[in-house]
Amino acid sequence: MIDETYRARWAWLIAWFGLVGSVASGCSANEPGDSGDGNGDNGGSGMTQGGSAGTPSGGMPPTGGSPALGGTPGTGGQAGTGSGGVSGTPPTGGSPALGGTPGTGGVSGTAGSDTGGSPPTGGSAGAGATGGGGGGATLVEPIQRGSNYVLEFGDLYFEVSPAGARVVNVHLTGGQNLLTDATINSTNFGSTFWTAPQSVWDWPPVPEIDSGPYTGTIASPAVNFLGAVATRVPARVAKSFRADLAKVAIVADYSIQSQADGTGFAPWEITRVFKRGLTFWPTGTAPRAGTMPILPTTDAAGCTWHEATSASTEGKLFANAGAGWLAHVDGDTVIVKKFPDIMPSQAAAGEDEIEVYVGTTNYIEVEQQGAYQMLPMGMSFTWSVTWFVKRLPQGVTATVGNQQLVQFVQSLVQ
Repeated sequence: MIDETYRARWAWLIAWFGLVGSVASGCSANEPGDSGDGNGDNGGSGMTQGGSAGTPSGGMPPTGGSPALGGTPGTGGQAGTGSGGVSGTPPTGGSPALGGTPGTGGVSGTAGSDTGGSPPTGGSAGAGATGGGGGGATLVEPIQRGSNYVLEFGDLYFEVSPAGARVVNVHLTGGQNLLTDATINSTNFGSTFWTAPQSVWDWPPVPEIDSGPYTGTIASPAVNFLGAVATRVPARVAKSFRADLAKVAIVADYSIQSQADGTGFAPWEITRVFKRGLTFWPTGTAPRAGTMPILPTTDAAGCTWHEATSASTEGKLFANAGAGWLAHVDGDTVIVKKFPDIMPSQAAAGEDEIEVYVGTTNYIEVEQQGAYQMLPMGMSFTWSVTWFVKRLPQGVTATVGNQQLVQFVQSLVQ
């Protein structure tokens, strides 16, 4: 299964970048003038083991079938009608994290019936992909809705615009969008991605990476995006957002390809939320200031907390976390971002693993960065962030130092 996953990752990068990159693992818009400081799980998890649709024969994606661009959704298609009907593990070939098939068959929300036989090779990926007879969520199709792309499953709604491959709407069923939109700030809204350090490109953000058009390709339960080669930074960015149906989470994979020798980059995800609630992370280094006033914080329950109010004035902080996660709670809903933890020495110059910026208008940037890496021309690396968006359990309140809140977040990222 691991070999198939990595094969799909390579195929995805080859199809998008045209060159094989070196894969390695590893926040913050400044307002103008703050230069330099500024800032799988399986594609078809829960497939029916007993169903013929879940067997490797006819189920593994064909060569070239899994890339994000031009690839077919894979063979296997109409799952759920195979023999057996016993839910189990996904078949080989159903678990590519990037550009993979939805796990042969695509409809594995129900166990296969005892009749019906195996699906035809090359069958359709199936409407309503995915979740499993083993208890996973079900992805609501279609993914493309108008010009945007939506991953909707369980109680989670996650919408991405091809303009910048920017996340523009994240909410739970019955709830409101947790991200700010262009009415709050026409440049800084939603959740985006940059390269660090900011001192390389100053301000405004690099359009080919931040806001320009990306080519979107559906590989259910994922949608992949490829941006243009940037002009102010020698880089090209690709993004993939995949529904983790078992965890009801989103896996965001960001790939940076170098367009020149002797250049280095750190990955940087910037998420804009409303100026309210709590932002917190595992306590590491003491927060430090850049060129702006440092934001106030409190250390409690093993975490560092910033509490925002509508009256909060503009400011910024930089810190290294004690573990690889960052959370923001707004009312009864928390966004938790899990990422590879780095040491202070691995951060880009003038940057840090955790950055929080409070804007002059009604938004906060909740940001994290990965390790700075030098890349020869044509080489690339991929950095992964897992998003959990959950309602707080009954009795858990959004208060500074609440140990129950910390324990709930920790239960998600384990």
